[in-house]
Amino acid sequence: MQFKAFRLAPLLALMMLLALRPFAWAGDSLIILDEEFDGTSLSSDRWPFQTGTITVSGGLLELTDGEIRSGVKPKYCTWSFKIKLNQTDKTVMVELDGSGCIRVSFGADGVIRAHTEIYGEGICEDSMGSYEANKWYVIKVVWERGRVRYYVNGTLKAVHTENVPTKPLMIYIDTHLTAGTTIWLDWIRVEVDAEKVYDRPSVVYWRGGDIPIEDWSSSTLTLTVHHPAYLAPRIKVYIPRAYRSYICEVYKDDVKLNTLRFIRLNRTLDIYNIPSGSQVSIKLVDPEPWMVQLYYSLLPLGIDIGVLLRWYDKLKSKWKPLPWLLFIIFLLLLLFVGYLAYKLLLG
Repeated sequence: MQFKAFRLAPLLALMMLLALRPFAWAGDSLIILDEEFDGTSLSSDRWPFQTGTITVSGGLLELTDGEIRSGVKPKYCTWSFKIKLNQTDKTVMVELDGSGCIRVSFGADGVIRAHTEIYGEGICEDSMGSYEANKWYVIKVVWERGRVRYYVNGTLKAVHTENVPTKPLMIYIDTHLTAGTTIWLDWIRVEVDAEKVYDRPSVVYWRGGDIPIEDWSSSTLTLTVHHPAYLAPRIKVYIPRAYRSYICEVYKDDVKLNTLRFIRLNRTLDIYNIPSGSQVSIKLVDPEPWMVQLYYSLLPLGIDIGVLLRWYDKLKSKWKPLPWLLFIIFLLLLLFVGYLAYKLLLG
């Protein structure tokens, strides 16, 4: 009997762990990029577009006559970086760009400028003072609804309240406009107050060129890119707290994908190895909170309980006491397992 109890113990421990495991939700702040430039090369995952001469060493990025773009697609964020340039007579731009831009430029006249623009509508631009070669500058940009604030070394230098972009933008760091330009970056960070910005599941990372068009219809989010033959192989979608009890079923041309991972700590759904094409659909199903983690844990193993959860969702809408019935059954099951364990341990 002792041997049987010993063999049963891991199963009992696993069941108790699943039953009692708490949901670990992060705060409202979502860090979608925290680049320290560790290692000896620039991450192609975080920076899928790279040109020019790039060196990563000692925690610094050195970029000469080139351009890098990040895969993150923030909207209304706090964006900061530490930068040094080798000269003051050539132009360097660090910006968020897409349907408009939020740009910090180090000009060929030795002046730092704040530039806010919605393409085709209007521009706001202000001088933020002069800069020197081979000197570090910490730039912080706070992009909010209807306002952008620009800081240099902790001092507020410009505030723009017109022509403020309202759609997600991507990060560009550009030194290729004039030959012989080198910059060094110590770090770059992008942080979003996610619960204020996103009122429904939204893309925060898109490893590709074009920012996807997000179209909501009923309980389905459809992501489409401009080029029909192109689709980013990896997407990250933020799931707001209001949607934490939903599971996301991901489809590409009506084929369900199981190459996804849900990260509970920051409530992001990581979808990877996506076949080429132009459209991905994310369908929301509303089971119970404890079913969410079970679904995302089993799916990468090839075990899809999505059909069962969809049926449960339909039954629950027709018969409201169903969750309580399942809870009672679960408690009875725990009591039964406890009784078996008691009998086995005591012989």
